[in-house]
Amino acid sequence: HLGPNQGQRELVRRLLGSGRRVIVVLGSSPYDATWFPSAPAQVATYSTVPVSMLALAHVLSGDIEPTGTLPVRIPDPGGGVLYPFGHGIASTR
Repeated sequence: HLGPNQGQRELVRRLLGSGRRVIVVLGSSPYDATWFPSAPAQVATYSTVPVSMLALAHVLSGDIEPTGTLPVRIPDPGGGVLYPFGHGIASTR
């Protein structure tokens, strides 16, 4: 969880500002998205068990299309809503 870890948040901010493609795995908490609203894309796995990490690897490599929607509302640091409940990519099948 990045919320209390200022050093980790600063590292991600610097990487995002580097102009290079950056992949940051948020792990099991979608709330870390609050700290990086300017990131072009974010993926939350909600779990770090092997099957979740394997699915993440398949998404990042382009082997499978990501799908999923938020089961929670992600607050904006300013007090608003960064991502509403249900935000995400629904299956098109």
